[in-house]
Amino acid sequence: MRFQSEIFYIGLIAIATSISISFLIYYSSIFSAKIKEKFSLNIFEQNALVSLSNFYILRLPIFEKTYLQIAIDSMLNLRKFKGKEEYGKFVFYGKELGTLNASKIVYEYFDQYFGKKWKVTLILKDLNVSYGYEIKTKDSYILPIPIPDDEIGYIKLEISE
Repeated sequence: MRFQSEIFYIGLIAIATSISISFLIYYSSIFSAKIKEKFSLNIFEQNALVSLSNFYILRLPIFEKTYLQIAIDSMLNLRKFKGKEEYGKFVFYGKELGTLNASKIVYEYFDQYFGKKWKVTLILKDLNVSYGYEIKTKDSYILPIPIPDDEIGYIKLEISE
């Protein structure tokens, strides 16, 4: 009789242990998937913020202007020439430096971060200039930017999956 009760208790312990292990495996897989998803979102967001901060800070050699300054200059050019799109793409920096294709520079810059899955819009009171591709927006980031003559504008970065 005693032998049978020992076998019964050992069987009960084995069943309880296997059920506990099954629950642990199940819930750890759920939590690891959620952690992995949050981790990838964090990397995605960090990549977007790094690209925007570098857009503010990094300077083009020879011209000694940041990518943002070049984009703002092309936007102000567009405002100056009242919507003539061809003048909005190019910025003239004098006889020594010549003309710079701002549109090409912005595309190359953001393509290296996001491929062809981005759209950037520079927003001023009376003018919006967009660079990038037609996308289904997954995330967007809006930051203020300083514009000459004490104006404040915004840069909006939209990214798709």
